Amino acid sequence: MGRGPDDGSRGEFGRSSRRARTAVSPGSAGVANYLMAEWSASSIPVVDLADSRGLIDAFATTGFAAVRGHGVQHCELVAMRRLLVALFAVDDAAKRRCAVQPDNYRGFIPLRFFTPNRDNGAPADAFEGYK
Repeated sequence: MGRGPDDGSRGEFGRSSRRARTAVSPGSAGVANYLMAEWSASSIPVVDLADSRGLIDAFATTGFAAVRGHGVQHCELVAMRRLLVALFAVDDAAKRRCAVQPDNYRGFIPLRFFTPNRDNGAPADAFEGYK
């Protein structure tokens, strides 16, 4: 597929609205504020999974979307949220004991583990998760 005039720098289709990278101190209270500064619940697109054009537009403009029409029951979502809140509330030492390993890429992914743009000196991603 060819690139269009509005395609982003990484070849993503549609308008590139990626924010310029800014260094934010790891572990600072400002990380969450920085990441969410421009967002509110009303600015996050909510798209039905059956709406492929809506999904493409959401991913091209904001990079993500809240989805509906996924078939997951509300009670299951509430239970999963409770588990995730409890999981990320565990102290850092315990999470590090469950960290991803080179031979088994499953487990805790610490904040700033991913550095996809290390070649150009950009800061690591402000991401923490379990895989």
